[in-house]
Amino acid sequence: MKIERLGSVRSVLGEGPYWDVIDQLLYFVDIRECRIWCYDPAAGRFRNWTTPKQPAAITRVAGGGFVVALADGFYKFDTGTGHFTPLAQVAGLGTIEQLNDAKVDRQGRFVAGGTSKAREPIASIYSFDGETVNMLDTGFTICNGPCWSVDGGTFYLADTIPNKIYAYDYATQTGEIGGKRLLVDCADIGGLADGATVDAAGRIWMAFCGQGKIACFNPDGTVERILDTGVKWVSSVQFGGRDLDRLFVTSFDPAAVAGRPADDPSGYLYVIDGLGATGLPEPLGRCMT
Repeated sequence: MKIERLGSVRSVLGEGPYWDVIDQLLYFVDIRECRIWCYDPAAGRFRNWTTPKQPAAITRVAGGGFVVALADGFYKFDTGTGHFTPLAQVAGLGTIEQLNDAKVDRQGRFVAGGTSKAREPIASIYSFDGETVNMLDTGFTICNGPCWSVDGGTFYLADTIPNKIYAYDYATQTGEIGGKRLLVDCADIGGLADGATVDAAGRIWMAFCGQGKIACFNPDGTVERILDTGVKWVSSVQFGGRDLDRLFVTSFDPAAVAGRPADDPSGYLYVIDGLGATGLPEPLGRCMT
């Protein structure tokens, strides 16, 4: 394993890495700074846009363009002008709860998990199909790491404060979830379960903030391996690169976000090479008008 810091951009709360297979670019967000970042590995350059509200995640959509999950809902985003157009705002979001992490399912729905600002179990999972938003489940503190099995039939989600990963049966035709079950109790991993992705073999790769670990779980929840990154406050992971064999890692500043002692390596963007694993291309979101 080789881990490398990419550039000098330091996020307050880096999250939501997204690999754009069309343009071969990595997007990620800084939630606290209300910023979307784009990293071009070929040129080694960063660019950024300011968001009107705290961002959770970004995705490219079918037909061109991007959609961003902001604190209170889903917005069309024009990278040329930096303009945001509301598509679907969720009543009640932005006060005691806001969107926190999101990914697109295999059918193009943008599924986002919320976070409770009081760290109470009141946050929910929301699904945006391009027209309407549906609540899928509730009772979480901080939803993180939404991702799917290779066939799309199993949905994974972490609840960060209880430090547990859950699996659901996922109805690919309707986007409904059911059969909630505990997949992993992460108490013995070290750190708190955060952002995640699934590789081509169906394994779940999850960042564990606070201890600088990235765990790889088999689909049955058993541990395949655990990486020590040396970056204590990692936040999320995403496979990228031309062959989808590079693992990009976001991180955050613990002093600003969690009131913890400063950690010099944390807050930057990293990439890990030599894992012997490949990811899956992220699906395009449904064409959203």
